[in-house]
Order: sequence, then C-alpha cells, then structure tokens
Amino acid sequence: MANIAQLASNADLFKNKWLSDVLLEVHGKDGDVAEFPAHRTVLVTKSAYFKKMFQEEGFMEAEEKVVQLKEVDLKYFEMALKWMYTEEEDEDDREKDTLTEVLEDSILLHRVADFYIIPDLVQHCVDRFHHDATNYLDLDTRSEEFQDALLAAADTYYEMNAEGDSKLGRCVVKLAQKAVWTQDRVGGLQDMLKKHPLFALDFALETTRQNAV
Repeated sequence: MANIAQLASNADLFKNKWLSDVLLEVHGKDGDVAEFPAHRTVLVTKSAYFKKMFQEEGFMEAEEKVVQLKEVDLKYFEMALKWMYTEEEDEDDREKDTLTEVLEDSILLHRVADFYIIPDLVQHCVDRFHHDATNYLDLDTRSEEFQDALLAAADTYYEMNAEGDSKLGRCVVKLAQKAVWTQDRVGGLQDMLKKHPLFALDFALETTRQNAV
C-alpha cells in the first residue's frame, strides 16, 4: 500500500505527459484505440504484468517508447490504470441503475486487474462485489432481483475465468449458498451450475468446507 504522499504525487501523473517514459497504445475490442501516457516506475510497482514486460530481458517492449496492448476493454483498462496511480475510483464510474450492472461492473474490472496482475485491485474488486451484494442480500434473502443479478454475475465471471477456487469465485458461491432458492427459482441456479463446470466445482468445494466445520 502506497503512502498518502506517494499517491498524491502519482495522481498528478495520471494521463499526464510530464515525466512520461512510455505511451500505452490500447486497442479496444470494438476497434477503438486510446493512448495513455504512462510512467514505468508506477506500472512496474503495481502490476506484475508490466514488471515482467519492462524488466526482463527478451521482451521487445522493455525498450520501446510505445507499447501496444490488444483486445482490451478500454473502459475498465482506464479504471485499472487510474487505480495504479491513485488507488481510487471515480464515483461516476460506479453509478449503475440495477444490481446486475453493479455486480457486473466489479467482475469486469476484476478481469482486467487479474489479467494485468494488479493484486491490490483484484482484492478491491472482491471486497466491492461482496459489499454491494451483501448489502442487498441482507434486506431480503429471497429477492428474485438479487438471485437474477447473482446468476448473471456468475455467468459473466465463469464464462471467461479458468481459475478454480479463486477469491471472487468463492465470494459468488458463498452468496449463492446464502440466498434462499424457492422451488420455482432453484432451476436457474441448477442450470448455471450445469453451464459452468468450474462454478459447480467451486460450489461443491465450498459445500465440503462448510460441512467440515
């Protein structure tokens, strides 16, 4: 965790060409391209991905002034980049209309943080997901809106995730187990478990843990 003085200094450098020693040319999945002036010292401190890129021999990018990143979600990459400089998010980025959108937002940001190996941001996304979901679930464990949002979140997460028993995966599973699924609603959960074998594996593993207590 950076100290306050470091964060204040880094915040001034975010998307600032002053002292920038690398330009990130980010190609979005939709074909758009964005450029971010960046600072290697910040990137290698926060991201193991960039640390390996810039510090290990044999990587062409180690000496390049312009680094191209392909097939990136531009919105969430910029949010992750800002986190590396400030350890903060813009409140405007968090304004969503539905619980489904709120939970999906955490998952999509987590995906970028996980890919670029930004441990602090990965943990932040897990904490944020748990906080938002739990606040809603505590109001009504039978809420259909919560259950639909959680199933959508599980679908989004396990569609792209190949790591079993992850922190976010366990969080999703625990919330699914805490919710009260009525007979006419449990089919949705069962269908999602069939669709994503890794979700089913995480679900079974967490059940085993709980039974062992």
